[in-house]
Amino acid sequence: LESAIALPNYGTILDSEENLREALELAERTIFERAYAKYHSTRKIAGALGISQPTVVRRLAKYKIATFDSN
Repeated sequence: LESAIALPNYGTILDSEENLREALELAERTIFERAYAKYHSTRKIAGALGISQPTVVRRLAKYKIATFDSN
């Protein structure tokens, strides 16, 4: 994104791999939620994040941020 995205400050120390996985997923979800709110376009999100457009579509679907008709 053009400007840094502030992520929540959890103030806790991650003590297991599961907590790390959960924290990373929450951070990724936050990034995609904010990117979708800003751009409303998978191609623009992909460009801003430096990833492929199909990856954006999969992540938005994974986190139920947006749904896409396969037809």
